[in-house]
Amino acid sequence: MPKNKEKYPHEMIKEIYEQPEIIRNILNKYVNIQNGEVEIGEFKRIKTIQNINRITLIGCGSSYYCAMFGSYLFEELTGLPCEHELADEFISRKNVIEYRTAVIAISQSGETTDILNSVIVAKKKGALIISITNNKDSKLARKSDVALCISAGKEAAMAATKTFTSSLVILALLAIFIGRHHKMSASASKFIVQELRLLPDKINKILKTENEIKKLAVKYSDIKTLAVLGKKYNYPVALEGAHKLKETTYIAAEGYASEEFIHGPNAIIKKGFLVIFIAPKDSVYDDNIKIIKELKKEEADIFAVTSKGNKKIKKNSDKIIFIPQAAEFAMPVLSIIPLQLLSYHIAVLKNLDVDRPRNLKKFIEKK
Repeated sequence: MPKNKEKYPHEMIKEIYEQPEIIRNILNKYVNIQNGEVEIGEFKRIKTIQNINRITLIGCGSSYYCAMFGSYLFEELTGLPCEHELADEFISRKNVIEYRTAVIAISQSGETTDILNSVIVAKKKGALIISITNNKDSKLARKSDVALCISAGKEAAMAATKTFTSSLVILALLAIFIGRHHKMSASASKFIVQELRLLPDKINKILKTENEIKKLAVKYSDIKTLAVLGKKYNYPVALEGAHKLKETTYIAAEGYASEEFIHGPNAIIKKGFLVIFIAPKDSVYDDNIKIIKELKKEEADIFAVTSKGNKKIKKNSDKIIFIPQAAEFAMPVLSIIPLQLLSYHIAVLKNLDVDRPRNLKKFIEKK
């Protein structure tokens, strides 16, 4: 792709290529280079961080998948009970907000009605409201006790790309920050920060595989339906990857937790059915390999996204895209990139309106 951003043929691919720089800027803003600690100035007037005893993360669409990732990570790093909620479901039932609950509301625009209504309900019940948005002047930011702006710049394409990955990074930094006010050690914090700081260069390496992914887009462009599978931290990525394919290519893609897929949904498998499997070398890798083997017995076509150097998966996969190895919690920021590129190139091949898919509406933040 051309280095001159003005020469990109579509906003979506331009925004995919902006991700390394945006993530680097976020890390430079919130990480103290001298001591490796996360410092979030927006919390300066909040004196009760150590009193938080429960965290609820809410979102819609891609932001909900960020919330899901966040709940997994926050539980691991803070030791606090966490949950993720769809904003529209949160306000549709009689929900319980416990004493000292922090509600983290994620919205690219900061203007999503269901998110705003959720925050109003939670605030009335005494929750601390923390928002993550790409619009510092949004209604959500104004209603929050702490408003974190990802500063990704205007996202002109309807399908979220750069706001998704930058939200994941902000969530990781926030988890470290809150974790350090609870039981997280300085050494654990330093390790996580070091892993996060490697992400921009690793994303750039994945972007260099674009031509490989473009060839796969040619192979898969006529497919009508497929499944995207992932486990643990990559389950939200599977959902987001399927979401991107639906939004941009109109393929009936469905995301599943990999082991949940064999509890019924695998009935749709027939010879040649495409399964995109996110299976890096992580703590659940062996579980994923068992499922891949089962799917191959059922003659599924397996396209695997896995860690560089992983040869074990080759004999059970039809196509592979290798991504750099990373710590487990950081892998989702990398594993979504090939699916963003695949979605884009299939949409281009199908001569679709890449930046303005049908039926989609989105608040566009002002410059």
